[in-house]
Amino acid sequence: MLLERHSKMEIKSLTKALNVLETLVDRGEMQVAELSEALAMPKTSIHRMLTALESRGYVRQDQRSLGYSASLKLFELGRKIVQKLEFVELASPLLVELAGKTGETVNLGILDGIEVICIHKVESPHHLRIEQPLGSREKAYRAAMGKTILAFLPTPQTQRLLREHPIVVSTAKSLESVAAIEHELEHIRNCGYAVDDEEGTLGVRCVGAPVFQGDSRVVAGISVAGPTVRMNEAQLHDYAVLVQDTARELSRQLATIS
Repeated sequence: MLLERHSKMEIKSLTKALNVLETLVDRGEMQVAELSEALAMPKTSIHRMLTALESRGYVRQDQRSLGYSASLKLFELGRKIVQKLEFVELASPLLVELAGKTGETVNLGILDGIEVICIHKVESPHHLRIEQPLGSREKAYRAAMGKTILAFLPTPQTQRLLREHPIVVSTAKSLESVAAIEHELEHIRNCGYAVDDEEGTLGVRCVGAPVFQGDSRVVAGISVAGPTVRMNEAQLHDYAVLVQDTARELSRQLATIS
């Protein structure tokens, strides 16, 4: 009984420490008092957690302002994880080739909950191009490479994800309901690719296709993203063929090492 109570206390403390760390990541440098107010936690508890996080290198304190901020250790850990994803290495030359054919920014993303994370990219040479930093996140249901992953997940998993998280609308073109998103995903399964027509950001269009591994399990999405002034309907169709070809080739290569 004591062991169970101790275990619950440890989990509670860990959750609070993670809340502190995530708040610093989201908001940047903060004082102890600011964190205390934001998280409704005593200053003594906040300070204790910050001390522990600082000792492990996850946060740092500015000696002049005495404020705390998240360190780059999280980025370093994320980079190590990405490096272990073998398809990133395989994908790189294929993405370079796709970017060369389209002249637009090419992205590789994986699903994390209801969000898609950009883990690799090749930027367009144009001055007017789509900037999507590595590690950036977008709601999967309003991004081409996210929608194409959602479409080919097992249906119960996709349904659970869509119902557990509120639908967030970004632009006037964003899909506004679970029903609308599910209808779109069915269309994607039929045609094999996804389109984001200014659903995430006005003035930006993307087309994406799924990447499979081994047992036909979808593991990633590839997208071509560009400004609407260059990516018209005809271009979207042409790029859909190219991005599907790239995704199929990466899937084929992954199958040989699975």
